[in-house]
Amino acid sequence: MKLPKHSSYDIICGVPSYNEGARIAKVVKVLDKGLQKYFPRKRTLILNGDGGSTDDTREKFLSVETKSEKLWFQTPKGVTGKGAVFDRFFRIGVMLKPKVMIVTDADLESVTPSWVYRFATPILNGKDFLVPYYIRHKYDGTITNFICYPFIHSVFNADIRQPIGG
Repeated sequence: MKLPKHSSYDIICGVPSYNEGARIAKVVKVLDKGLQKYFPRKRTLILNGDGGSTDDTREKFLSVETKSEKLWFQTPKGVTGKGAVFDRFFRIGVMLKPKVMIVTDADLESVTPSWVYRFATPILNGKDFLVPYYIRHKYDGTITNFICYPFIHSVFNADIRQPIGG
């Protein structure tokens, strides 16, 4: 990963990916549009963490023209999965000290520029953490419903229905 231009950022948008060449450009364009529309005076970075894609994900990400700075990294050879990407996202976040860090999947079809506003504004206004809330079909989200939700509820006594939303 090349070094970022600045030593700190106001808002970082992290986009984890694995073979998302067909979809990542749309998500990056929408995130940048939201950053520029709602936070034009903020220093912004869109960060793509890739889990070892064998398609053109990297090229598609880097080819999108944005006003926000962009950085790309790939997990080390043999290290795969979103967990490794998230670990690196948060290590980069510690280093760059953003006021807000947003993470969205690279294949979201429903993402809009207003998501950036809705995710960032509560944090900028003093909240510590934000999770999405949405309704799913009863057979969707098996891992969320039967592992993640009960774990978060029992460990943190927090009623967060979508702790791994996205």
